[in-house]
Amino acid sequence: MVVGSLYYFLFCAYCYTIHPLFAFGYVIYPFFENVILLAAINWSWHAFVDPEDIDNEFAYSITLIHGTFNVLEEDFHVVHH
Repeated sequence: MVVGSLYYFLFCAYCYTIHPLFAFGYVIYPFFENVILLAAINWSWHAFVDPEDIDNEFAYSITLIHGTFNVLEEDFHVVHH
């Protein structure tokens, strides 16, 4: 992870030497846009709690009933947790 982070920061620095606006538009902005998108998806999948049974792990994540493509039982999202 350290090597990957170092590579990313060096790449950002290299892009910055080309032009600061290029570095922002090509590397930095897409990174933060991706983080926000993944955070929104993560929140929408895991934002629910059953008020009557707080320990109900099936309420913590969305469960699709009779989904079109149930690959590896992922319609029951709690399976991968």
